[in-house]
Amino acid sequence: MTPRPLSSLSPAHLAQARVLAADIDGTLTTQGRIEAATVADLCRLRSAGLAVVLVTGRSAGWAAALAAYLPCIQGVVAENGAVLVPAVGPGQPEPSPLLLDEPGARPGQAPLEVLDRALAEVLARYPAARPGADNFCRLSDRTVEVGPGISPAGVREVAARHGLAHTHSTVHHHLSASHLDKRSGLLRALARLALAPPEERAVLTVGDSANDRPLFAPAFALSVGVSGVLAHLEALEGAEPSYVTAADGGAGFSELVDRVVGARRS
Repeated sequence: MTPRPLSSLSPAHLAQARVLAADIDGTLTTQGRIEAATVADLCRLRSAGLAVVLVTGRSAGWAAALAAYLPCIQGVVAENGAVLVPAVGPGQPEPSPLLLDEPGARPGQAPLEVLDRALAEVLARYPAARPGADNFCRLSDRTVEVGPGISPAGVREVAARHGLAHTHSTVHHHLSASHLDKRSGLLRALARLALAPPEERAVLTVGDSANDRPLFAPAFALSVGVSGVLAHLEALEGAEPSYVTAADGGAGFSELVDRVVGARRS
């Protein structure tokens, strides 16, 4: 099903949102950067009364840096749902990542050992593959950079043989020992942040690619993709967002923020 234009979403429906959960890469970013205008958009949402939580496949260490300096957010859910880093105020200690579940492992093997063995096998199968630069600060997964000739099906097969999950974004292939995904991890994070809404329909989600599929789950009645998501509809396998913006990246996110703020004022 092709997502409907964001312009068709009624203000009354949009005004039901109490929490906005946003992917980062390709959704908040513009050419790989979070622009000043996007930071301002996050603060516009908070001023309009929405709690903002970021949900990313990036590492726990990377999320901790964002949670320490990015204003107007409640926290960052990292590693595709496995880790929460609560945001902190000025002068407070740097945030500590919290595992939202205990990564699994085969009997007699530590999760990190399994992850490292699976990563080594993927790198051996695809000699041109490059490991993620932030693997050293990941708590629940290991990554390989997306690149030509690296088959998602092949990486998935390696992951399954080691009892791991696999997903991929526009940036990384993930080999994960966590049992959570962006939806289930987000819901646990909202509870930990005391933001759990009475129902998932109060959560507005926004993403851009295949690994945002859990954020586009039917339980989230308000799911939005920035326009780049249209290139990934086949990979989303029938779990497309309900609505799509006209613009991509940070500009698409700003388009959504304009609609949210306008709905809250009307």
